[in-house]
Amino acid sequence: MKKVKFILIDDNIIFLKGITIYLEDILHHKVIGYAFNRNELVEQKVNLLYKADIVLMDIQMSDFNDYKTVECILGFNKIKVIAVITFQELFFLKKIIRSGFMGCILKNKVYEDLPAAIECVSRNKFYYPDIFRIQRNKNYG
Repeated sequence: MKKVKFILIDDNIIFLKGITIYLEDILHHKVIGYAFNRNELVEQKVNLLYKADIVLMDIQMSDFNDYKTVECILGFNKIKVIAVITFQELFFLKKIIRSGFMGCILKNKVYEDLPAAIECVSRNKFYYPDIFRIQRNKNYG
């Protein structure tokens, strides 16, 4: 797999540092930028969106209108967006898909699921955690 260029969006600096080390040192990808809030992304980091392959975005930040922000991001080049989530209800997965995210991963399993998510999303396939597959099968038989 080619080296993927990332922009990370999260308001937790410890998470950003950890995921950067993981992406660069373990998975051998490149983090080209960060945003800590919506204004910083839209007003100061727009030029990076043209260079990135994937945006990895926490969608539960306090000042973010996450679902509308992804629409703005998707207007740039061939960029794909993966949501980092903490909730596990099927309702949220449907909202994520409708909003244009190519994938989502649970924050508490980010290191476990991120390699598969990157692989799928890089091939223009949607990725979501097994918990949603189990719920969908339970609800729809």
